[in-house]
Amino acid sequence: MKRKLLIAAIIAIPLALFLLVATSQAGMGKVTIVKPEEGEVIQGTSYTVEFELVKVSRGNHLHLFLDGEHVGPVMKKSKYKLTNLKKGPHTVMLKLADKDHAYLGPQAETSFVVE
Repeated sequence: MKRKLLIAAIIAIPLALFLLVATSQAGMGKVTIVKPEEGEVIQGTSYTVEFELVKVSRGNHLHLFLDGEHVGPVMKKSKYKLTNLKKGPHTVMLKLADKDHAYLGPQAETSFVVE
């Protein structure tokens, strides 16, 4: 009998933790970068990043990063113009945040090259 309870506990605890994480992240939203596409080569020193944000309950805006540096919050837009881009490879990342600017988890990242 004790063995059956032990086996049940071994199965139940990881399952409960998985469900807790899954339900806590449900409703946070989803971030997708539409442009630039991964590996895209662009010309010039400016580029407009296009993205989609599916907001559900908690996230209400995004924070944009270029090459790991925080560029700023993006509020209620689906585009953000990057300027003064230097030639070479770059990475853009968007992170979903709440009203207190705490990052919630959903994010998107892509790399591109400026020629």
